[in-house]
Amino acid sequence: MSSMRLRPKHFRNSLLIASVIITVLILFASPSKRTVPEVQLHPAAQRKRQRGISHEPLLLTPRKIPDFCTDKQIKTLFLVHTAPSHFSDRSQLREYLKKPPDFAVVFALGRTGNSTLDLLVSEEAHLHNDMVIFSFRDTYRNLTLKFVNAIRWIKSECSLPGARSVVKVDDDVWVNMPMLQRYNSQLFVKYSDRILFLATIHCMVWRRVRVARRLESKWFVSKDEYHLPYYPPYCGGLAYIVPFHLLRALVEASYDVPFFWIDDVYATGLLARQAHIGHAQISSYYAMGANENGTSASNWLDIMNVTFGGTNFMFAHMNSDFLRQVRFWLFRSTDERKLGSGKFDVF
Repeated sequence: MSSMRLRPKHFRNSLLIASVIITVLILFASPSKRTVPEVQLHPAAQRKRQRGISHEPLLLTPRKIPDFCTDKQIKTLFLVHTAPSHFSDRSQLREYLKKPPDFAVVFALGRTGNSTLDLLVSEEAHLHNDMVIFSFRDTYRNLTLKFVNAIRWIKSECSLPGARSVVKVDDDVWVNMPMLQRYNSQLFVKYSDRILFLATIHCMVWRRVRVARRLESKWFVSKDEYHLPYYPPYCGGLAYIVPFHLLRALVEASYDVPFFWIDDVYATGLLARQAHIGHAQISSYYAMGANENGTSASNWLDIMNVTFGGTNFMFAHMNSDFLRQVRFWLFRSTDERKLGSGKFDVF
């Protein structure tokens, strides 16, 4: 009798165990689990997605690769950060910076959101085929995107087989071309039929610059954006010279280094540090404290002496209407015979 009473209890326990086993089998035998395994990213791809600037905006122009990109004679490329509305600046720079036969120029910019202005810029780009226009909004805080995507475009689309250097400049710069040519020629050393170039960015170097923490500062940066008290060494953004072969290292670093909106710090500080690239101090070649007291000067040499205190400058900041007129005069007064010859006498 006792064994007869136990049978229903054993039967219920058996049913419970069987139902649990069947449920487990169904869950682990789900088609979605069998046919869609979890994707494992390569570590490098994980770093690119998690850390650096991975988003690459739509390239609006150029629609065809500029001719200079395949020209073996081009030794120096000017990469010009320009604002969409600065038509006159681009016109002056386009005429002057391309005078030496071994120099080329490309302008990098974004969109404005103003359909009329964007249309005018697009027409200019199609006419000259020397403008790289990206789909992001052209703002001060997007200058980092402008630089990063411009050098990525150069490396992927503009091979420049004979290039030695890229000179990044703003569109309000004056460039002493004979002096720049002489300087570039001195940076190359011939050895065993190869040309060696110093693994440094040549510029006005800023060191131990404290991060601005005051809210009213134009360059205010929170600790969430950058936690250290000082920036790494970086270049003033008006103009700097980058050996062409270092672009690849900067491009690769841009996939690892998180976005930071101050472009000078990001491009020549954070990226350079990641890529183990140094800096060469040439601040004595920059005229940054120009004044406007040269309006009565009678010729361009007097204007340079009065306005900048001398002519031994490679780059000058022309950030006013008057100084832009000075620049135009200087561009027109350059002795073109020096630009195409071996004589690199500074003005």
